[in-house]
Amino acid sequence: MVKGFGKIAIIAGGGQLPIELAKTLQAQNKDFIISRIRGISDDALSIYSGHDLGLGQFGKRFDLLKAANVNSVVLVGYIKRPEFSKIGLDTYGLSMLPKMLSEGKKGDDALLRLLVNEFEKNGFSVLGVEDIQTDFIITEGVIGKTLPNEENLSDIRCAIPIARSIGSLDIGQGVVVCDGITLAVEAQEGTDEMLKRIVSLPENIRGTMDKAKGVLLKCPKPIQEMRVDLPTIGIRSIENAARAGLAGIALEAGKAIILEREKAIKLADEMGLFIYGFSEKDLNGG
Repeated sequence: MVKGFGKIAIIAGGGQLPIELAKTLQAQNKDFIISRIRGISDDALSIYSGHDLGLGQFGKRFDLLKAANVNSVVLVGYIKRPEFSKIGLDTYGLSMLPKMLSEGKKGDDALLRLLVNEFEKNGFSVLGVEDIQTDFIITEGVIGKTLPNEENLSDIRCAIPIARSIGSLDIGQGVVVCDGITLAVEAQEGTDEMLKRIVSLPENIRGTMDKAKGVLLKCPKPIQEMRVDLPTIGIRSIENAARAGLAGIALEAGKAIILEREKAIKLADEMGLFIYGFSEKDLNGG
């Protein structure tokens, strides 16, 4: 899938996505390294060529990437908002500190855009996940064997503008709606912790594992830098959605990622949970 991007570096946050991308690049026989973040990147990435640096060692990271003749980078994986006074900033990082503090007040997406700009300023092309492998990206319509019913589709139509509204404020990417009622919105805790909160709600306003209803919907923030931090689901998301009594998960087609695709779809099918890629036509009941 990768064409004309030269040598690639995965700037690896936590979670499964950096691992999946590394496996993909290896299977494609691409020239790549892993730029690991000490204490954050998964240990499974240590088998690949690359380097380990602290989160705040921006100058050293740029120097090592250039020394390795890297042309393009892909920034993936989760990094919880850091305390800037505790991330061990090097000289380059200290020069970025005023901008980081300023952008940090605007929200996580503003910080991500700052990071993208710094990589580009240092001569690297910043790639999106879809530039490496389109199979990670959610397609339009039903994914798997379980179909959403009209009640589920109504909840999806209700959830789309809510998710976009909280996204426009840089609050989060996800919302849970059941019978037209908003049960939860995602903030700094992340999707999985939000889903765990649903279980504590009264059963008369939510679904159960025996009688599932309601939907988790995720979509990018309207202001989002689309090459980084796309909404993502995987095995854990599906398990937590099922425990929360939800009927399914909806993500914006072409703008969200599914990890371990075959395993995730199989698990959703086994649990009777639908996965649905929505588009603009769903807002109008099309």
